[in-house]
Amino acid sequence: MLVLLTDREVLSPGQVCRQCLYASAEGEPRFHEGKVTCGRGPGKPAAQKKPQCCPMGFRVVDMPNEAA
Repeated sequence: MLVLLTDREVLSPGQVCRQCLYASAEGEPRFHEGKVTCGRGPGKPAAQKKPQCCPMGFRVVDMPNEAA
């Protein structure tokens, strides 16, 4: 599950990415093989558990689903 972080909130990609020009046609962040690829070169691998920044300035994190 991808989430977008601000200093005060955790947002779903649907709340932000639908209006972003860098998002996919479905309004989702471009996330490929563990990397955010929206509007710029690939970011750091998600396996490092460090947030990646999107062009709109949000930190993007891939959160594991522990409930499964």
